Amino acid sequence: MNICISCRHPWEPSAPDERCPDCGAEQIADGPAPVDPFATAPSRGEVSDNSGFDEIPTGATPEPPPLPRAAGAAWEPPMTQSGASSPAPSWTPAPIVGTTSSGMSTGAKIAIGVGIGFIVLIGVAFVAGVAFFRSVAGSEEFQTIIDEATPGGGVTVDYPVGTCFNHGDSAGPVSCAEPHSHEVFALAPWSGDTYPDYEEAWITVFCDEPFRDYVGIEYFDSKLFYDVAVPSVAAWDSGDHDIRCIAYEPGKDLTESIRDAAY
Repeated sequence: MNICISCRHPWEPSAPDERCPDCGAEQIADGPAPVDPFATAPSRGEVSDNSGFDEIPTGATPEPPPLPRAAGAAWEPPMTQSGASSPAPSWTPAPIVGTTSSGMSTGAKIAIGVGIGFIVLIGVAFVAGVAFFRSVAGSEEFQTIIDEATPGGGVTVDYPVGTCFNHGDSAGPVSCAEPHSHEVFALAPWSGDTYPDYEEAWITVFCDEPFRDYVGIEYFDSKLFYDVAVPSVAAWDSGDHDIRCIAYEPGKDLTESIRDAAY
């Protein structure tokens, strides 16, 4: 028995130039088809000891012997006849991430939650930063840096709300229509039993809300700055324990009242 050189189908050619009846491949013209190199083909009517095939009836088409399989091979492409098309190997796509009943994927909801948490952290950091700024900005050195022409520390006045005055001028209050450095916009009762110094008053007293109510705009949106002033010792001894919230505009004099000015 011989093996086709193309499809490896066992057959017995009747002539040297006969084509394979299975695949139609042309065989060697000057002799029979080549012998299977992997096994000795049994003669007609004989049974091979190691092939397992009985005598092949005339005209029958037995199955080809299997090719040796390489060690560790995981996949074997299908054998096809010459000229036949082989099916493309199939594959299974990865599963798609499931969505929740609302139509939004779990990953998107996690991302939104992380974003909200990040925004909350930024808000907390901003509030803490504002408090720190107010505590640091209370020093006279800081006020001198931001505006050397308008000293902020050590102001001592006993004036009521709405009073305009010039810092360091002993002449007393002036009309708010005249140039002036400061205006009293709020009184904050001092809770301590001892006379406060300037830095202690600045760190303790917050004038942001009274500023908004008096000027008509949030403090951090305004061009104005505020400072605090302690009462004089004489006023303190007389029972005046109010800290004054006073406003000014860095680098220039005020020429009108800041009440409801909203700037």
